[in-house]
Amino acid sequence: MTAAMASPRSERRSFSWWGGARNPPTSWIATFSDLTRGASGREWGLAASLFVMHHHRLLSVGPTFREVFEHLLPETSGAPSVLTGWEPAERIQAVHRFRYFVMTKWKQGGFIDFDKEVSRSLRTGPQFREIAIRERHIQALVRKKPPRSGRGPSDAVAAVTLDPEGAAARLRISQAALRRLTKAGYLRMVTHAGQALYPSWQFSPQPDKKVVEGIDIVAPAMPEQWPLAAEHYFMAAPRMELAVDGRHRSPSDWLDLGLNPHIVAGILEKYSYDIGR
Repeated sequence: MTAAMASPRSERRSFSWWGGARNPPTSWIATFSDLTRGASGREWGLAASLFVMHHHRLLSVGPTFREVFEHLLPETSGAPSVLTGWEPAERIQAVHRFRYFVMTKWKQGGFIDFDKEVSRSLRTGPQFREIAIRERHIQALVRKKPPRSGRGPSDAVAAVTLDPEGAAARLRISQAALRRLTKAGYLRMVTHAGQALYPSWQFSPQPDKKVVEGIDIVAPAMPEQWPLAAEHYFMAAPRMELAVDGRHRSPSDWLDLGLNPHIVAGILEKYSYDIGR
């Protein structure tokens, strides 16, 4: 038996918390894996962390599990799919268990933390706080020691951005042309501790393309006070609202496929409040 053939069975066994006579639907198994495993699980965990942080900043209290999942999975009211034909009590139990065990996985990964049986105790975990601290540390270093001519930004910042020279080289255009495209809104430039930088999500990985489509629509909707880490993780994380052929796409992938940029801009409107640096 191949690994692909064995996977659904092993996934089902991993749902020992499911209970009851029914097996979990295939869509729930796939979504659980997507939310909790590998690079995809990391991005979803970070997305949950961001929402928890936003909620604390706005209301000085943590969100409920339900609020987190309704934010992450809005089209299905916070569940992987609608359980058609299930009794109400069965649906409630299934959704509760799904959310709890996904949250437990994210807690084990250090993205979030919570106290059992304590309402609204959700808070960011050590993994997310480490990212936030590193981002603030990077900003402090750049403010204190601006890069000298010929040197680029720090490694952590360079991993998610290009400086003007690098952006022009990537696009094979002049610096003057780069400035014109930026001024016209066809490229997104941010100022990070005095440096002009171009977030890397807007550059297409496809060899026959230079940039993703719809930057002029998406860039104005980007919250102005987001740190680079928050912008990067938002654009890189798959989202339920951006599904193509049953696969959840990240905003960056969505734009690279030439799909409607207004949908991404609409999602960003939810983050219009200031999350701070």
